Amino acid sequence: MIMRRGSKLGAFGSLVFRLTKNHKTDVSNAILLGMGDIAGRYRRSYLGAWWITVNMLALGFTFYVALGSRFSNGGTEYLEYLLAGLTAWTFLGVSTTELCRCLYESRELHLAMKFPYWATSLRVVTRNLIIYGHNLAAASA
Repeated sequence: MIMRRGSKLGAFGSLVFRLTKNHKTDVSNAILLGMGDIAGRYRRSYLGAWWITVNMLALGFTFYVALGSRFSNGGTEYLEYLLAGLTAWTFLGVSTTELCRCLYESRELHLAMKFPYWATSLRVVTRNLIIYGHNLAAASA
């Protein structure tokens, strides 16, 4: 089904239409859309984005307890490298998966209006960079 400009695009479609009325899509709009995605995703959650961080820290601590004595002398240096690697690879894996999915899911938006493909991709990358920065700050603390 092809959606036209006057059809109902939903909340995201109307926000995108307002932001790109004059075809001015820049990084600040992508940051706004990324922050809106994070706020919408964790709207009814008490922990919010902290749940991802707590999950990542628990996984890193489990790896540290299980494998720390085998690969190092049991120091905290192994834990630092482990958490840095986990956050980086999680960012890359989640970004790759969501970038492929966002282009498929935004096909109606691209058919309905003249909208650059890189804008939806930039929205996903911005959202994942915000979460990655959050995880990296918590892992380095």
